[in-house]
Amino acid sequence: MFHLTPGQPACLQQSCLCAVCLQQICLCADVQALLPYVLWDRVAKLTASWDTRGKADFEHICEILQPRALQKIVVSQATDAEGQPLTYLTIICRPEDGDDVAAALLQYTPATHITSSPSEQCYLPHRTLPVQTAFGTIDMRLSLAGSDVKKVTPNWDQCQLAAEQQQQQQGAAGAAAAAGMVDAAAVAAAAVEALSAGLAG
Repeated sequence: MFHLTPGQPACLQQSCLCAVCLQQICLCADVQALLPYVLWDRVAKLTASWDTRGKADFEHICEILQPRALQKIVVSQATDAEGQPLTYLTIICRPEDGDDVAAALLQYTPATHITSSPSEQCYLPHRTLPVQTAFGTIDMRLSLAGSDVKKVTPNWDQCQLAAEQQQQQQGAAGAAAAAGMVDAAAVAAAAVEALSAGLAG
């Protein structure tokens, strides 16, 4: 990022402006090059909300809804205009699954009304590649632009599970190992490193 300071020589300010313009041109070129690979799908976004004092079995709800979800089910907290706590549950699904998902939300949550809106999601073509790490096998999602790998995303649920198993083993080994406790981020980093080594090979 370039910052122009009042009083700088005009030639220096012009040089900085040119550098910013070049940076923007490069960014636009990168984005334009990616556009042919971007895919779009029509989806439905459904949201249930209820007073947080109304209890809900989120594990059971998510177990029922997850097969219809195209992304992670999101549960969030907020307050209404009167300061009362509210719980929101949002799910993205295929339009043809909207009625079933809405009925399930009415059945298994305290919500009395469900809001639904048509939407779209975009993504890059992808494939999943399992990689071996010191913590076990982790699935990596590779987002592709043709044959180029643009982004790698680890399966965070697998990373979390592997980290918890490693922590249990470290805990059994004694408190001395606690300082080097492994977390999900460390497992993910190991998976990325293993994938990079495999792709480079």
